[in-house]
Amino acid sequence: MAVILVGLMVDPARAAQTPAAPTLSPVLREWVGTWSGSARLTNEAGDKPCAYEGRAGPAAATLEITAAGASLQGSLKLTLASPAATGCPAIERAGEVRDLIASGSSLTFAGPGKHAWTLGRRGRELLGTVAWKGTGGEEAGTLRLSGEVRLHKAGSARKGSAFGAVGGIIGANVVGVGAFALANKLGKGKDDGPPQVSCSPRRCFLIALNEPCECNTTSTTSLPCGSTTSGVGYGGACDVDGGMPCQAGLSCNSGICEDRFGHCPF
Repeated sequence: MAVILVGLMVDPARAAQTPAAPTLSPVLREWVGTWSGSARLTNEAGDKPCAYEGRAGPAAATLEITAAGASLQGSLKLTLASPAATGCPAIERAGEVRDLIASGSSLTFAGPGKHAWTLGRRGRELLGTVAWKGTGGEEAGTLRLSGEVRLHKAGSARKGSAFGAVGGIIGANVVGVGAFALANKLGKGKDDGPPQVSCSPRRCFLIALNEPCECNTTSTTSLPCGSTTSGVGYGGACDVDGGMPCQAGLSCNSGICEDRFGHCPF
């Protein structure tokens, strides 16, 4: 009996030396998986901008998110074909992402190069913007991407999952207390609330021909999308103060969305 009791005894010091490994929380675990889909990106690294329209199949952008103890890590792959009759090269880039942070329905990380990705989650969909954060002549000859992406999570929805289907669609532009009340009414938790998609806050007016435009900011991202889902596209009618801002990377010039080669360069 004495031998048995000795065998059952646990050395407290030895037990303290082997703490339990950190594990991922259920909320963060919902982000783990493969997200892939379409991308509309412009590369301004060369002498002239190159516009890419990458479809969801085959995927133009693929984001792999995995668990790393109690946090997340990820890798990103971009596959964009050369636009027809432009001379722009195809884009094939893959690498690890940095500073990946998931908070509520938002996901941010730094992609290859000086690129900031800001995505919002709506059910099993991620949509948002890409913006190059370099300055001046940094990283000449490399990618300087800006635009928007729309990614879907692979696999079927699980019952009870924060990513499960709900009885309605909440626009990506909806923000505020009322939106979260609507999300809860549709059966969605606060961690799966409306994503914060970023649009362009830039608004300019043409003073006169051959005269500089009067603009409110030099920024072309980081504004809520008002009454739109992802902003007004190139050439569309816009009204920043009226809830109809342009897509990220464009400027609302005298009521029309234009890029940096429009009436009000930036």
